[in-house]
Amino acid sequence: MNKSEFRQLLRKYLDGECNDEEIQKIDHWYSLLGEHTELDLTETEKEKLKNRLWQKIEAGSGASEVQVIPLLRRFKTRWIAAAALLLIGGFSYWALLKENLFYERTTLTVVSQNGISEQINETRSTQKIQLSDGSVVELSPESSIRFTEKFEGDKREVFLSGNAFFKVARNPEKPFYVYCGKIVTQVLGTSFWVRGNKSSKAVEVEVRTGKVSVFEQKNDKNRKENVKVSAGVILTPNQKVVYFSDNDHWVTGLSANPLPIVDEVRKQEKTLISFAFNETPLPLVLKDLEQVYGIDFMMENESLRNCTFTGEIMHQTLYNKLELICQAIDATYEIRGTHILISGKGCN
Repeated sequence: MNKSEFRQLLRKYLDGECNDEEIQKIDHWYSLLGEHTELDLTETEKEKLKNRLWQKIEAGSGASEVQVIPLLRRFKTRWIAAAALLLIGGFSYWALLKENLFYERTTLTVVSQNGISEQINETRSTQKIQLSDGSVVELSPESSIRFTEKFEGDKREVFLSGNAFFKVARNPEKPFYVYCGKIVTQVLGTSFWVRGNKSSKAVEVEVRTGKVSVFEQKNDKNRKENVKVSAGVILTPNQKVVYFSDNDHWVTGLSANPLPIVDEVRKQEKTLISFAFNETPLPLVLKDLEQVYGIDFMMENESLRNCTFTGEIMHQTLYNKLELICQAIDATYEIRGTHILISGKGCN
């Protein structure tokens, strides 16, 4: 239905001449035209429309009277507030509020057919999905995922459009595969992000725990096995890779906010690193950072080994820790791929 046809139908509705099917079209007009449609109604038509909407609102809530509420009065319900805004901005405001207040989805849209489930997140918040193997998917808004309801055979496969965080139940006998665009992420049991950018056709994989293999897959309609076009990359915690499909380019790097890797053995033995230093040589400071964050550090020259650091930096982020250390020894740090380089003149 185009704008002109809808305007004619709306005027028919104002005159009380619509049948049930046409009234239903009015109720769902926003899904056909979009939320910012402007309709050139006269003031008389706007007033008639307001009264008819009030009648419908009161009838739906069981009220016995139709009452027009003054604009500046404090409204007690969301229905009344929405109808009042009709007076301010016309019918397009009513449609916008109708979508936001009354048609906002709070659960996933689920489509199941022949043992395959597709779950679409049209809400405004991340939605959690439990898979049959115990894995958990945290699906971001405007994203969808497709998978078999029961994982059979020798692998577990899911197909992602958009962004999701995966917590994969470990099963060495049955690897877990995530397909997003041209990229395949293969894991045994770990947690990681997969982010697909539709506009740039780039796919980013970021690892939180464990180890993952990321590679490009050949477009094989009769795919029985994963055919790797390139060797791809192996990622460990706090590492990420972005793949640009337009030029088959891989860019590796570190997470925007690297998090400590929990060592269960050390945790049980209560030997967690305190990050409290007193004239500690820089190589030992960096060694502690490597153990906690799983990131390799390099020093530009041997003189930096003579530098020492004093301070308590337990509750700082990794990059804040590095800023404080570098300030103390008159150095700088630079992220190079999945490593961090410390540069400076060093100490005597």
